[in-house]
Amino acid sequence: GGEPVAGVRSFLFQFETTYEKSAHFRPSADYLFKVAMALVTLFWILALIWSFWFSINVFNKITLTGERVDWQMPQPWRMVKSFGCELQGTHFTVTDGYTVQVLNSDGSLFLHFEACGDGPVLAVDFGQGGEVIACCEKGTQSTWIENGKVVRQQWVSNFTMLTDIAVDRTPLETDDHIDALAIRNNQLLGIVFDPTGWRIFGALTLPQNKDRTEEITALAIRLGRALILTNSDEVFEMDVPSGMWAGPMLLPTLGSKVAYDWISVCRLSGARWRFVGQPSASPIQLWAFSRPPVNNLPPRKDDFTNQQLTLAA
Repeated sequence: GGEPVAGVRSFLFQFETTYEKSAHFRPSADYLFKVAMALVTLFWILALIWSFWFSINVFNKITLTGERVDWQMPQPWRMVKSFGCELQGTHFTVTDGYTVQVLNSDGSLFLHFEACGDGPVLAVDFGQGGEVIACCEKGTQSTWIENGKVVRQQWVSNFTMLTDIAVDRTPLETDDHIDALAIRNNQLLGIVFDPTGWRIFGALTLPQNKDRTEEITALAIRLGRALILTNSDEVFEMDVPSGMWAGPMLLPTLGSKVAYDWISVCRLSGARWRFVGQPSASPIQLWAFSRPPVNNLPPRKDDFTNQQLTLAA
């Protein structure tokens, strides 16, 4: 029996100082090198994973390129909440939430009038016959113009709380086509025009995933092709008959969201897009973009020109 005899090393260890004892537990240079290389390798693996995610979520987003149009509103101080254009871009309609203006192509005033009675004007666009459509709290109202004057106003629906509207002035000739799109509670509503009035045809799908909360702020539609603008300055395009979405496409970064705000969008003929934006402490601006050939949506021929649909001057 008995206990094993301690070795010489253990015997001498009890006489060593604290510093000398700690030397026995210091990692070697080879060990430290291996740990450092493992950390560097882990860092590069995480960097590759992040770059792969970044390429999927950012690099595949097309940044639209355009140019600012020489365009100025008659009152540079006036705000724009909603914006619409006729097919050839000879006239635009805007509202600041209280009155409606029809502007010439250079932004000069064509006509100023009131709509929605005593209530606020939530959104505007041109109708299929050249009239101006205004969304009000209690419904939608059309204003007919001839020779630079308002000749008739009438209520065309009782749809309430539509925060934006876009009328397809060249709708597809199909039985289930949509004449207009509208936004209500961050939903896209398809609207058809019947002889007896407007009716909601249904709600459209959205392009965002369920975990994304971008708010739809503006929209446009032409030949069954819809554009939506979100509050994160992303643009999506939808081919309504097929239900297919493309995007997001990014508007140019002209500063932070606080410094520059893209407000609204409209579609002209010939695959031309127009956006209005507001830089901080400056008047409203108009920008021109062309549709980029970046997606595989079903083709739509866009060479339609019908002068009868332009605003009666």
